[in-house]
Amino acid sequence: MDEIIVFALFQSNSKFPDIPGVKVFSFGIGSGTHHISLDLSTYECIAELEKYPNPEVIIAHPPCESWVRVSIGNVSKFTKDSGLNLHWRNKWTPFDFTAQLKKTRENGCNTAMMTAKIIQHFKPYLWCIENGASSLIFSYMNKHFGLSGILNKCNYVSYGASVKKPTIIYSNKSLMLRNFNKPNSDIVCWVRGSRRKEQHSSLRSHVPSGLHIDILRQYKTMFRKRLPPETA
Repeated sequence: MDEIIVFALFQSNSKFPDIPGVKVFSFGIGSGTHHISLDLSTYECIAELEKYPNPEVIIAHPPCESWVRVSIGNVSKFTKDSGLNLHWRNKWTPFDFTAQLKKTRENGCNTAMMTAKIIQHFKPYLWCIENGASSLIFSYMNKHFGLSGILNKCNYVSYGASVKKPTIIYSNKSLMLRNFNKPNSDIVCWVRGSRRKEQHSSLRSHVPSGLHIDILRQYKTMFRKRLPPETA
């Protein structure tokens, strides 16, 4: 088999781990240096993505600011109606958002939409979308764009992060991810083929490299071998 082609969307603040047999193209507009600068919130990005080899796997980390409960705080500050309708409005009314919150919400909707559109356009054999455990982005993608998937629970701390962060990987394949609440000091690292401690990160926004490694290892061992020869 040839190397696995991966599109890492919104992977622009930190470097995607180097994995033998895997060629990763990272895209986004963050502050990192190991990515291809590309605005993933507009339809124009699809034409740019088509310039690269067709991905076998897409892993996306769309912005979560307007989707997770921790970001909306007291709902009464944003809307006069009850519930989490902050994420579901089809039109704007004056009391809903400040200018900054409206901009954040619009970006959240646009990046969620384009994540779904990119996946539907390229049709990778495996796609994974990461967001916090309380995020409504998965329901939004399913309801408005027909992107139906599986909710795979995990926790950053079980992949070496120094903080507990319950997380969902929404995907088209069922994944067996670690969901421990306490640090695991004996994490298998696929990159070196040996056991070592994963480097801890204090930033909740940075995805532990062990999580990416685990997803691609499972893909390689459980799914890729089933591909027909012309696809693989």
